[in-house]
Amino acid sequence: MQQIGFSRAFQDPKTGFMILLFLLVFWANGSRAMGQSSPAVCQERITFWMAGNPIQIPACYNLDPDKVHPEVNRVVILIHGTTRTATDQYVYISDAAQMVPGAADSCLLLVPQFLTEDDISGAGVGADFPFWDNGSRGWKTGYPSDSTAAHPRSLRVSSYALIDTLIQRVLANCPNLRTVVVAGHSGGGQFVNRYSCANPMEGLQTPGVAFRYVVANPSTYLYFTPERPVGRKGLDFAIPKPKIQEKCPHWDRYKFGISDFRGCSYVESQGGPALESRFPLREMVFLLGEKDKNPNDEDLDQTCQADLQGKNRLERGLSYFNYLIFHFGPSILSNHYLYRVPGTDHSARQMIQSDEGLEAIFGKKLSPTPSPPPLSTQIRIYPNPGDGSDLTLSMDPPFSGTVKIMDTWGRILLQLNLNGIPETHFTDLGLKPGIYLLVMENNETQFVKKLIIHR
Repeated sequence: MQQIGFSRAFQDPKTGFMILLFLLVFWANGSRAMGQSSPAVCQERITFWMAGNPIQIPACYNLDPDKVHPEVNRVVILIHGTTRTATDQYVYISDAAQMVPGAADSCLLLVPQFLTEDDISGAGVGADFPFWDNGSRGWKTGYPSDSTAAHPRSLRVSSYALIDTLIQRVLANCPNLRTVVVAGHSGGGQFVNRYSCANPMEGLQTPGVAFRYVVANPSTYLYFTPERPVGRKGLDFAIPKPKIQEKCPHWDRYKFGISDFRGCSYVESQGGPALESRFPLREMVFLLGEKDKNPNDEDLDQTCQADLQGKNRLERGLSYFNYLIFHFGPSILSNHYLYRVPGTDHSARQMIQSDEGLEAIFGKKLSPTPSPPPLSTQIRIYPNPGDGSDLTLSMDPPFSGTVKIMDTWGRILLQLNLNGIPETHFTDLGLKPGIYLLVMENNETQFVKKLIIHR
């Protein structure tokens, strides 16, 4: 058999290519096998005391939360995603603070890091470091940390309880604090969505301190009733049919619903009624990437429970926001906000550093978009809010142009042309509870009005 030397092999294009491909695959697989997929660990440490014993978690921050900071008026606690790349998230939020005048000097930026068992093995940390499951019964949903034969732990703590303690510390150490923001993207967004109503911290807060929760592009959301989106992509809601429930028996368990908390002691101790009553009182901002709609994303939850919420993250987020209006009524729009971030897919950096992200996290006021001249016609739309059965549009003086009713997906549900008439009636619209847009435009101007439909 002819032997080919290594140097000669690369002189043969076909043979050289195959060898190079083999080496690349071997290197990639070897890297994963050696644990290089574990994230970099933040250098700073935050110590907590449980039953008189210390435990530590890594964290990245710009100011030590255990020291007094009279210059701080805003605290941003950013929760990392499933990959636990807290160091990257800290870079994103630090760079974002530089984009808002004064934020870098007046904000405490804090990214705690929740490690898994593989992470602590690779990092070589001590037995005082807790670790969590990275799935549905882990740090994202408030479950206690783990203990295994290889890494026994006498103390186990909920990830949500640690954030409670962090908030208590910054409230005590920042005497001029005005705002606490808890934000997260992807897996961090799942964390924030559930933590927002599970935690009792707002009832203990210092007067004058506002709380805000920013939920960006999570895979799934917490529903408070058995209804899920059906029909016209998030505009209708109903309890799944019995056949679906048989195929997906855990569809309404926590983390997807509140019918069974599955041993999550932190959340269970609060109780379903408390979660449901707190949620509409929280100030929530939902950020959705316009392009985050890949149904085959490897990090997207594709279980049957998750699929009942929609096919992709954008669809699930839009449906969830409509569900909140369906369940809680239009009053929830007074402190729950939805922003669609244009041109953005599942990128934490892009979401955080977008105009919408900067406004949600740091309170940056968006530059007003140049608008066409105001419509000279005085518009009245009633009833608004209404039940969706009919709608009256009154115009003084009469309007000539196009009138459209659109849903939050941008789909045109109704369109007609008006030619100088003062009033028109829409009947039998059949609009379901949710938010719609009434758009009136002609060659000179455009008018957009939000329609709120409820039962």
